[in-house]
Amino acid sequence: MTGTVAVMPEPYLQFTGAGAIPARGFGYVHATIPLVIVELAGTRLTVRVRPALVARLAGARTLAAAAGKGVQIFPVRSGATYQGIEFRPAMRSSFYFFTRHRGDLLAALANAGFTVSEDQGQERPVWHQSAAE
Repeated sequence: MTGTVAVMPEPYLQFTGAGAIPARGFGYVHATIPLVIVELAGTRLTVRVRPALVARLAGARTLAAAAGKGVQIFPVRSGATYQGIEFRPAMRSSFYFFTRHRGDLLAALANAGFTVSEDQGQERPVWHQSAAE
């Protein structure tokens, strides 16, 4: 008897919004909607600026991480209105993402195995220098 085995694809979610993304050298690239994208594929997270040409010209970095690999995640507010998320990698500058779907994204990150804090993150971007940067 022969048969086929169906492989279920990993869950894939994509969120579009605005953000403050660390730049090569120092500082941040501030990008408006729809230039910042967060992708969650199974237990893999990516935060980046799109299109790639804009990211390259601006010097924007990309965050790629796996669940349980040193990225802390916090809800944040910018000013009085914008709800966002701080992605804080170990010994690197934080990535900030702002979206109307913050609750959905935080729940999806927690379900994927990322540690999502209930504490508020840092409201303003803070730059951390490391030997790798």
